[in-house]
Amino acid sequence: MGFFVISAPSETTWTAAPGDVDSWVRQTWPEVVSHRESTKVRSIVWEWPDRSEAYIEAAGQAIYIEALAPMIARFAAAFTERFARSQSLILYDEGYTTVVPLNGATEETVRQALDSPM
Repeated sequence: MGFFVISAPSETTWTAAPGDVDSWVRQTWPEVVSHRESTKVRSIVWEWPDRSEAYIEAAGQAIYIEALAPMIARFAAAFTERFARSQSLILYDEGYTTVVPLNGATEETVRQALDSPM
């Protein structure tokens, strides 16, 4: 499992409404269990049966995901296509050693970037 963040590469006013993202996640992955938390970083948390987890911050400017590479790639590409067509987003790990531009990326290109040595 890897831990990655999806966000804009620099400060922005762009935001994805957490409620809209929650509806999309639950529709896309019917097996997901979601719950709300009252913290700035963990506004809505999604948990999958395979132990993958993602959450969105209250401001809607970042999503954190811990999962295997195929799930991270699928989530990141689909989220960007759905919620950030006009906003540049990147996917990066905690150490900022892996950074993947997401706009225009497909699930396959994100997966390739995650699988390639940096």
